[in-house]
Amino acid sequence: MMFVTKIIALHILFLSVHCKETSDSRILVFTVATEAKDGYLRYLESAHEFNITPTVLGFGETWKGGDDIKRKPGGGWKINLLKEALAPYKTDTKNIFLFTDGYDVIFVNSLNEILNRFSRLNAKVLFGAESYCWPDPELASKYPEVTDGKRFLNSGMFMGYFPEILKLLERETVEDTDDDQLFFTKAYLNEEFRNSIQLKLDHKSEIFQNINGAATELEIYTTESKEGGPEVYTIKNVVTHTEPLILHGNGPSKLTMNYLSNYVPKMWNSVEGCIKCKQNNVNLSDISVAEFPSVLLAIFIELNTPFLEEQLEKLHMLEYPKNRMHLFIHNAVSTVKCIV
Repeated sequence: MMFVTKIIALHILFLSVHCKETSDSRILVFTVATEAKDGYLRYLESAHEFNITPTVLGFGETWKGGDDIKRKPGGGWKINLLKEALAPYKTDTKNIFLFTDGYDVIFVNSLNEILNRFSRLNAKVLFGAESYCWPDPELASKYPEVTDGKRFLNSGMFMGYFPEILKLLERETVEDTDDDQLFFTKAYLNEEFRNSIQLKLDHKSEIFQNINGAATELEIYTTESKEGGPEVYTIKNVVTHTEPLILHGNGPSKLTMNYLSNYVPKMWNSVEGCIKCKQNNVNLSDISVAEFPSVLLAIFIELNTPFLEEQLEKLHMLEYPKNRMHLFIHNAVSTVKCIV
């Protein structure tokens, strides 16, 4: 309960702070999230790292975009929420709109750098690209061929000028339970419409990196801090030779997303270790042992593992009441006597 309260408090804090960087960079950020899940908290923390305050649509409401969008088409409600929210911007030609999903996305660079990249891509509307044609694979043959990068549209991240974005959103009516990616795919595959609003895909992940189908292309690099402090970790795509600015753990790439988010943005360095682990902690001394949740610690030893004894000793040193912990160890390795 205390953890949930902290999440909601952080959510209110982020939404109540006016973001100077957003206005300076001319980019207004929007997302859709109905509740404060862990992925949403991570999204807000990454945004806060770069002084970004997203406008969150649908928060506190019941999700209307389909019952299982992880495995089935859905998400049309996001389009209808955006139509309503963006109506006042119909004649805004100064600012730029940026949408990202809210539960499986993190920012890894500033809005100013996003704006710089966008201005070089010569597009008025830009969508992220991915390896798979979802939700209708039969449309794959209708996509324009590409010689470098990913071919297919992904709707989890896109940006553009407000007049063109609104033309796109208002192109057709869409039901809340219809598929948002299919809606945008049909618009992109209409060559006349695509050209009329200068709709392009970020084939080489200059800005948007959709991880599904590209996990093996991503590597973590270290660079020296400009302020002379600890090193800074960045993500590079070694196939397209780009450094994406926003990461999206679309589809079944959530574990890779979790791994990368352990390091960026500014999540870990060799001096302090896990930086964010020190934030929003609960003081256990204020809780009686009887109130501690009963937890299960599962250890899987699937391969020959060096320094296993030292690892087990670290587990034993965990600051948690032992009578509130259950330990499960699965060992798939035969005991082999080492001869020195």
